[in-house]
Amino acid sequence: MAAIFWDKLKGKVQTAFNHRLYFFELLEFCTGIFEWTVPDGVDPKFLERYLNSTGLCGLTKNENGEYRLSLGGLEPPFDQYAVGRHWIGETLGGEYCSGIRGETAAVCFHNSDHMPNMDLIPVSGRLTEFDKSIQAVTRASRANPLTISHDEKTNKAFTEVHDRILDGDIVNILSENVLDDFQGKRSVEIIEFTKPEYMRLLQYLYEAKEDEYRNFYRKYGQNLQSVAKHAQASVEEIDGADSVCFIIPRDMLLQRQRFCEEASRIFGDEFSVRFADPWRSEEKRYDAETDQQIAEAEKAEADVELTEAEIVQTETETETSEAAASEIEQTAAEDQETEGAENGE
Repeated sequence: MAAIFWDKLKGKVQTAFNHRLYFFELLEFCTGIFEWTVPDGVDPKFLERYLNSTGLCGLTKNENGEYRLSLGGLEPPFDQYAVGRHWIGETLGGEYCSGIRGETAAVCFHNSDHMPNMDLIPVSGRLTEFDKSIQAVTRASRANPLTISHDEKTNKAFTEVHDRILDGDIVNILSENVLDDFQGKRSVEIIEFTKPEYMRLLQYLYEAKEDEYRNFYRKYGQNLQSVAKHAQASVEEIDGADSVCFIIPRDMLLQRQRFCEEASRIFGDEFSVRFADPWRSEEKRYDAETDQQIAEAEKAEADVELTEAEIVQTETETETSEAAASEIEQTAAEDQETEGAENGE
C-alpha cells in the first residue's frame, strides 16, 4: 500500500514528502539524546520536540495544580542580557500559560544561545537531494531505448513486444529484410536513453549521503566510523573527531540540568536529566580517551622539560670544563714563563 502511495507522488510533492520523512527521522534522533526523570503530567518527548523546534519552552501549573508544558517566549522586564522574566506561552491544546521565570515558571533553553536545532532542515534537504540523484542515476541505467514508430499499427506492435519482453517471454519478429536486420542495417529508428555506465556513480553518491549522516550524528555525540576508509584519511584523523563530539551535547545537557534545578526548586518535585545509554557509553569512551591524551601530553611536556634541563646541565658542565681547561693552560703558560726566566738568569 505504501509503495503504491509513493509511486503516485510526483515531482515536488514527492520531494517535499521525502524531506519531511528525513526531518522527522533526524528529529527522532535528537529527541533521544537525553533521559529524563520528571513527574506525571510532563512528557519528555514533547519537551525535547519543543526545544529542538523553537529553542525554549516553559513549565507552569494551572489553577488545578496540573503541569502545563507550553511554547512561547519571554517578555519584559529584561535583564542586562535582554532575557525576559515574564513567560507567556500556549499549549498545543490551546491553553494559555504565564508565570514569572524562576518563581512560578521554569524555562528550559535548548542551548546556551537559546536557539533551536538549526541543522534539521538543511540536512534533511541535502539528504533529499542525494535521494533524487540516486534515483536519477538508477533510472538512467535501466531506461528503455526509445523506438520511433511512423504509424499506429507499428507503435502498438512495439508496445506489445516490450510488454512481453518485460514479462520474460521469448519474442520473434517477422521481417522481410532479415539479412539487413542481421547486419545492423535497421530501418527502424531508435534513440538510446540507457546509460548503464552511470551505475558506477552510485558508490560515490551513497558514500556522500553516508558522510552527510555521519557528520550530523558526530555533531550530536555519535562518532560513526565510515565503512570505506580512503587512503587520504589516516586513522588519527578519523578518530580525532571524538574530541568535538560532545561540545554541543554537553552544552545542551547543561541547559537542561539548570532547568531541572529550577523546576525542582519552584515546584518541589523531582526533575533530573542525563545522557541516554548510547551517549553515556560514548561519553565514557571520550572521557577515557581525553584523560589518556592529557596524560600523554603531560608526559611529553615533562620529557621536553627534562630534556631542556639536561641540555642546560650539559652546557653548564661544558662551560665548567672549558674554564678548567683554560685555567690549566694559563697555569702551564705561567710556569713555562717562570722556567724560562730562571734559565735566562
